[in-house]
Amino acid sequence: MNVQTLFPPEHRTPPLPLVSLFGSPECHKCVSDYFVQILRPPLVSLSAAEPIDGSLAKYFGHGKHTLTSQPPAGILKADWFNKHRGRQPAVAIAFVLSMVHMLKTIRDATQQSGAGMVVAVLQGATTSTVELLAERVTGLCHNLQLDPRQLVPVTFCHAGAAPDDPSRFQRDSTFKALGHVVHEQCAGYYMRQARHVSSKHAEREAAEQEQPCPPEINARTAFKIAVFVKFRLDWREAVEKY
Repeated sequence: MNVQTLFPPEHRTPPLPLVSLFGSPECHKCVSDYFVQILRPPLVSLSAAEPIDGSLAKYFGHGKHTLTSQPPAGILKADWFNKHRGRQPAVAIAFVLSMVHMLKTIRDATQQSGAGMVVAVLQGATTSTVELLAERVTGLCHNLQLDPRQLVPVTFCHAGAAPDDPSRFQRDSTFKALGHVVHEQCAGYYMRQARHVSSKHAEREAAEQEQPCPPEINARTAFKIAVFVKFRLDWREAVEKY
């Protein structure tokens, strides 16, 4: 018997950082395909439906924050791993043609959940990137509390462009730059998640000064931290946490 068959599907393959795509839905499939098929390491994407309010609440709504010394039923909730692999993005990517009110709404939601945000400014193959960024970047980053690196120009070529069309090369170059920034934001999110788990464990230990935490809770804490390290694709540290 193959040992892997004893585990559920989500435990058989390494987890990949999860991101969500907002705005300009016609661009989502192209970007998602690039992130999975070409970008290395790859990223997994969720395409947010329009209007975006429902998706923001679903992806970045507040979870419960409870502290109890009672041993859990097992180590993890049944769908905890699935939630982080497929339903709780680390970063929101907003595709925009102009600086619209949508950005503030997305930023508020991601800040509430501790997730990152990247703004992908769509432009044609002949648009001047320098002019675009110089005109808007300072005010936008100030209003959204973003680092300038989190504002990335993204080029789209027309659908009928030949494989050797220069516009395709330009598009892939901007997609690669976008993926690099998104990976940085994902790593920051998963580090914050690991610190949050560690902090909750410390609070629990402080509340039960005369009694050690049940071994199930210790195992839960170590497992969650290790999983968040795996999402950062740091396999050596993940093994140490396990």
